Order: sequence, then structure tokens, then C-alpha cells
Amino acid sequence: KRKREKYEEKQRLIKQKLSKDAQRTEWITRHSNFVTLLNDGMITKAPGTEKDSNDAINDDLAELLNPYTDLKQGGVGRGAQLPASDEASKNQHPKKNLQRIFIAEETETVRLLIQQQHRQHKHSIDNTSSRACGIEMKSILVKPSTFFEPPVCLLNDVIGPASASATLTLTSNTTGTVAHPGTASTTSGDSGSLPSVPIPPPYKVFIAPESTMSQIAGFHIARGAMACGVVPTRHTLSWLFSSLQQQQQQQ
Repeated sequence: KRKREKYEEKQRLIKQKLSKDAQRTEWITRHSNFVTLLNDGMITKAPGTEKDSNDAINDDLAELLNPYTDLKQGGVGRGAQLPASDEASKNQHPKKNLQRIFIAEETETVRLLIQQQHRQHKHSIDNTSSRACGIEMKSILVKPSTFFEPPVCLLNDVIGPASASATLTLTSNTTGTVAHPGTASTTSGDSGSLPSVPIPPPYKVFIAPESTMSQIAGFHIARGAMACGVVPTRHTLSWLFSSLQQQQQQQ
């Protein structure tokens, strides 16, 4: 009897994992305009290195992943530069308009960057002068568990405050699976799906297992998330104090 119970429990966990993976794949497909699922096979050679016709990774993806490469040696990822966003300026002053970028690590740091990016994006849409931080994010590179599962669940932050009804709040039920209030249940016996992002963020989301993140960075990655952003160039100490005061007032 005990063997039978262990077998049934094992089969239940397998079924649960397959259901969870299918839901995540479906969610990524729905949001393919800004989300890319990476795997070891796509990173046949490190971005930024010489490629041949057999390389699976395309040039656009290589350019976006380029800042994350060779971080341990202080290579491409540290102090890298990207073309300015404005096409006209980029053509007129190619050297002057290069943007210096930074790589942020640790999940809570990435969460704060996502949150300030949403505030900044909202201000630009509303044409308001207040800017919470003014740091432009280019992308995040994150593990599936860090993005989809508690306690971190960066999906919560990517959904953002744009739609309060769509905000994802995670609670654990008695079976140890995750339920999403306001959406269909994601237990293994249901066909519900993860909630959609109401407004696509102005940055790319790369979801990759730990082995792929380590292959890109050039060393073993234990952290759950990294972010790439543009180094601010016109912010002074007085701007920093002013920005902090604005955030405190908003809270």
C-alpha cells in the first residue's frame, strides 16, 4: 500500500509539473512581443563572439543579451555601450549618443527597477513632469521560478499598477500549488492560465534556466534575476535628493 501511495504521489507531481510548464509556455507565447524563453541550445556561442551560419541565436537577440556576457571577467557586460534610442541623433552623432549601460543583480534590486520603470512609463503617458527615478531599463534576465513563483514572483511587478484588477496575488493552497485570485486556478486538475500583462512594458523579458543564465554570463549564476539599464548621465546629487523626496511624498 505504501509503495502504491508513493507511486501515485510521484505521478501527481509529474502531472502537476507538466501542467505548470504548459501554462508557462502558453503565457510566454501570448506575450512573445516582449518575452523570450531561452535555453542552452539557443546559446551555441556566447553573444558578442564570432558566429557562423550554424549559430541558432539571431543578431537582434545577441545584441540584447550582449550586456550580460562575460560578467566575471568584467568584459562585454561591464561598461558596455548601446546606441541611443533616438534614430536621428544616432545617425548624426554616432559616438556622442552611445549609451553606457549597467547590470543590476539580486531579485529585490530588479524588482525596484521594474517598479520605478512602470512609474516613469506612466508619467510619460500622462505627460506629467514628475519622474520617480529616470533610469531606463533595457531588459531583465530571470529564472522561471523567480518570475512565476512565490515568494518573489516578478510577474506581479511586470503586470504593474496599470490594472489593479489584473494584479497577481499569490497564495498557497492545501495541495501546495499556487492559486491566482481573480483568475482561473492553476492546480494540476484545472485548465486555467496565468493572467495577461495589460500593458506591455518598455523593456524585454528573458526567461532562462540557471544553466542558460550561467552560459551567457560565463560563470555559475546563483542569483534569480538580473537587469540591464542605461546609466543616467544628467543626474546630480540635488536631483537624487529631489527624487527621494518625491518618492516619499507619493508613498
